[in-house]
Amino acid sequence: MEKWNKKLLLEDGSQFYGYGFGSQEEKITEIVFNTAPVGYQVGNVLKHPMDTLEYAIVPMVFRSLKIADELAASSIVRGIESPYKKESYYVSRIAALDCFLIVVSVGATVCCCLL
Repeated sequence: MEKWNKKLLLEDGSQFYGYGFGSQEEKITEIVFNTAPVGYQVGNVLKHPMDTLEYAIVPMVFRSLKIADELAASSIVRGIESPYKKESYYVSRIAALDCFLIVVSVGATVCCCLL
């Protein structure tokens, strides 16, 4: 790829080089720069709470609903509702140490609540 294929020449004689895209025509035109801050500012959240709800919260809720639908569909596909016996790749049993830790945790919780 060549180093730079376009040049921007300003009225004061400044030259800027870069890569061109889009039209390959040579044109004389006006360039406008937007220096406004990007994003939703805290002041706007307080001044316009309904806009905040509409622009920030509602899309988040709809994305969450879409993810929930996809998870539900994938669980059906994987056989969660299958009438056959469920099997796992991992053996999960409660050992004696697990029982001991449960008893100690419940005992500590009861003691803390009574004191």
